[in-house]
Amino acid sequence: MALIYVIAKMNAFYQDACHLTFYFVGILFGYTYDLYLKIIGFFFQLSCISFFSIKCISILA
Repeated sequence: MALIYVIAKMNAFYQDACHLTFYFVGILFGYTYDLYLKIIGFFFQLSCISFFSIKCISILA
């Protein structure tokens, strides 16, 4: 049970890291966090989640 909780916490941390990274990259390129960034951020988040899920499965397998 504790393992599931830790994985959930880590998953949230990775998602936040992804969001922050993308946000700062966006600022560097002179964009604001508008619709354009949210659309790209959505796909970026999907790739982050799938990457982390694959990592999780490979650790548990």
